Amino acid sequence: MNRTFTCNDVGRNHVYIYVTDSKGNQSSCLTIVEIQNNANIPNCFPPPPPPPPDPEDDDEDVQTEDIHIAGKVTNAFGDPVSEVKLSLESAQKEITVTTRVDTVSITRLDSFQNASGFWVFRYMIEKKVVEKSDTTYKDIKLESSTNAEGVYLLDNNEKKITAGILKAYVPEKDPREGVNARDVEALTKFLLGQSSFESPYQYLAADLNEDGKVDTDDLSALIKFVTSTAEVLPGNHKSYIVSAGQKFDTPSDILTAELRASVGLDSITTALKGMDFVLVRKGDIVKANQDNLISELTYRSASIEKDAEHSITPNPVADMITLTVQAQYKHNIQVQYIDATGRMLRTMSLPAVEGTNQYAVSVADFNPGLILYAIWYNGKKVTGRLIKI
Repeated sequence: MNRTFTCNDVGRNHVYIYVTDSKGNQSSCLTIVEIQNNANIPNCFPPPPPPPPDPEDDDEDVQTEDIHIAGKVTNAFGDPVSEVKLSLESAQKEITVTTRVDTVSITRLDSFQNASGFWVFRYMIEKKVVEKSDTTYKDIKLESSTNAEGVYLLDNNEKKITAGILKAYVPEKDPREGVNARDVEALTKFLLGQSSFESPYQYLAADLNEDGKVDTDDLSALIKFVTSTAEVLPGNHKSYIVSAGQKFDTPSDILTAELRASVGLDSITTALKGMDFVLVRKGDIVKANQDNLISELTYRSASIEKDAEHSITPNPVADMITLTVQAQYKHNIQVQYIDATGRMLRTMSLPAVEGTNQYAVSVADFNPGLILYAIWYNGKKVTGRLIKI
């Protein structure tokens, strides 16, 4: 966020400073920048304040503008998200001074010399009134949550916060919500170059291990999570809250950008609308089709790629696969396995007789991720994909 100061800003100005560490944790503070006209630019000064209202005006003619902050929180696909907490924290604090008066007794030693020349010592008790003051500082904050339509409203008419930080907080929801086999399929096609991500939020959701790139490591983590092989996703986040006003030159730039879950408001004098946020869930890459929602990978357990004469099960696979081939005549079939980078993993030659042939093949030594295979049999070549978990 850049800010340019002009002659209209001569004097003291509230400025927000944002800091984001390597883990994505963000904080901000309000500081004061004083702009001075040291070059003596002619006519360089801020505009005069508006005149106070005329007390003789009829009260019925004076309209008080509603000062509130409103917006909407949606997911990456534009659907409303409920129960998202938002707050507006004032740049100033509420100061309370408590004064109390106490009466204290003070014992003082006094002495004098009498007429006989002897010194006389005595203790005297004096009462003294002492005034003590205690000062406490309290944050001024407005809080609200989104309703079923994802809409929130922060009523600022009573506290009249003039400058502050608007924050949205990630809700505590089931991290598996919306994450299913369709996301595995979408990420697989992306890594194969068969499709692309149009939205920056898809890149953010697909970077499961939070290393700033989308690769087969993310695919492996997603498969393990969807199949419940892993109970949690890698990385420090389950979801992200991003200001809808934050833009990116290219969709993938979101992977290296400083994500803003807060917005600094330097001057709140009128109602602010359209202060929207987007909730991005890790792993939730594509919108689920509610008419045909697939929440498990078992629909692909027969094979991701198969024709009438061959199949590979299970898929995804952890250790062993069963390759079934219907041979039309006796011959040797050839099988190759290649990883997503093009590296040859294994080449096999298997004898086949006419009819059904089944082979148990260990893939335990393959790294998790996308595995491509090719089979030559019955005078033809077929290709397919395995997902190693």
